[in-house]
Amino acid sequence: MDFRRGQRREDPEINLIPMIDILLVILIFLMVSSTFIHQRGLNINLPSGSNKNNELTKDQVIEVDMDQQGKVSVNHHIWSNNLSQLTTLVADHLTNKSDTYIVIRADKNLSHGQVMEVVSDFQQIGFNHFTLVTEDSNH
Repeated sequence: MDFRRGQRREDPEINLIPMIDILLVILIFLMVSSTFIHQRGLNINLPSGSNKNNELTKDQVIEVDMDQQGKVSVNHHIWSNNLSQLTTLVADHLTNKSDTYIVIRADKNLSHGQVMEVVSDFQQIGFNHFTLVTEDSNH
């Protein structure tokens, strides 16, 4: 009970400055810790299909990107469909051919024959495990 008569009580004030500071720190933390979209060198529209997530390490994978114009990049380096250049681009993986997977991201408008030419070139230098990347059909 308040027995003081005649004295006016001051209304409590909420200081917003510390709250804004905390919100800015949280925002900065979320921006720094969020995952950024990995941009590839070639613009590729993937075909849809069911995705099965296989966890492979970076040492087990050779990434092959193929755009609609038929440009091919191997591990983010443009490849001119020359076998000797391909051997140079994948030199780190030549000793572990049986454990290496060729992950192919081909544009959905690319012909099947062009994809098979790349697969054939990899087979000629001894690689036998291939994976095609697709968009999840649930989107």
